[in-house]
Amino acid sequence: RRETLAAISQPVIVLAHNLTPSETANLDRRFVQGFATELGGPGSHTAIVAEGLEIPAVVGLGPFLADVSGGEPVILDGNQGLVILQPDEETIAHYRLEVEAARTVAVKLDRLRDLPAETLDGVRVQLTGNIEFPSEVEQCLSRGCDGIGLYRTEFLYLTSRREPTEEDHFAAYVEVVQAMLGKPIVIRTLDLGADKMRTETTSEEERNPCLGLRSIRLSLRQLPMFRTQLRAILRASALGDVRVLFPLVSTIVELRQARMVLADVMEDLAEHGIAFNRKMPVGMMVETPAAVVLLDKFIKEVDFVSVGTNDLIQYTLAVDRGNKEVADLYNACDPAVLRLLRRSLDVAREAGVPANVCGQMSGSVMYTQLLLGLGLRQLSVPASAIPEVKQVCRSVSVAECRGIAERALEMDGAGEVKAFLREQLRRLLSSQTVA
Repeated sequence: RRETLAAISQPVIVLAHNLTPSETANLDRRFVQGFATELGGPGSHTAIVAEGLEIPAVVGLGPFLADVSGGEPVILDGNQGLVILQPDEETIAHYRLEVEAARTVAVKLDRLRDLPAETLDGVRVQLTGNIEFPSEVEQCLSRGCDGIGLYRTEFLYLTSRREPTEEDHFAAYVEVVQAMLGKPIVIRTLDLGADKMRTETTSEEERNPCLGLRSIRLSLRQLPMFRTQLRAILRASALGDVRVLFPLVSTIVELRQARMVLADVMEDLAEHGIAFNRKMPVGMMVETPAAVVLLDKFIKEVDFVSVGTNDLIQYTLAVDRGNKEVADLYNACDPAVLRLLRRSLDVAREAGVPANVCGQMSGSVMYTQLLLGLGLRQLSVPASAIPEVKQVCRSVSVAECRGIAERALEMDGAGEVKAFLREQLRRLLSSQTVA
């Protein structure tokens, strides 16, 4: 299967039963124009990888491959979640106009590249980029990012048939640091689990990988692997504004153990005269209800926090975000999710600790006004989303956004919240121009 994907040598749209995150990461972007799968969901890791790589994708369509023979014309509409097989001339003409309209909007948004994401009432918002590979840095910089808010380092593993060495890690991080020219870079330690691991590196299949040995749990279990990555991150910290982020921390013990390993690696580097930043900022992901409930305790032991809404939604609503059968239950607009978000940002603000949101929520302009109203002042988004999010930030006031957030928090259901936010965005875009 992997060999079949690697053999693609002409422009195609890939239609598959399923694609793993590693298979998606290895798609040749010169030839793969997009893909659609029967399995998965919009919040799945495969969808996130596709978004980061700017590959149009529709996931979780359900059975459709029986209707495909291969080689026929296909239109893939990632915005609407549609795959149109053998479209007629009228449909093709319609989508050609859509493509031209999108290009026109992109040209207008490009004018914002060197302008700050500053609201109408003068509040500065930091817009940072999410990356999986060093090659994505240029896409972020070309759209005017303020830094890298999330560097997902697990793809060093997913794109290789061997475990990365310290030098592999270091080379990747240095490439990003040098390209960013002093701008901040948040490097997340490995967020690996059975749902992301390559078949060759997985010893046994987990029944429920979302609740299994993954992220910081795996790093603390596999200390040689963890120490290798921390050594490379620390060495890179001597060359630029590097910060480290621990994923899926759910107990204070995990955080303290991770910091102890980091401190031990620091001492080892110091003994060997290897340069690093001893004051490198240390942060944690807030991705579980437990982390939100105890955030007033965690916040005393970190320099910053990053709210990972993708997993926070999954764990709060007990929904597998990669399962198409329950994909409709995976909803960022659920009132429970909004209240957890509000608490996270309130606790961080009261403690004077910087807070960032880096999930898919932050990259969707439907949520920008809500997040600003909840008090967020730093968003980490895919490179492709930076221009649109910046446009919204520059078209609203924080006072207006607070009113939107307060109204959303009073609502009873996700459907009501979503309809309200969509209407607020529609009104904004119909009344504002790129400015």
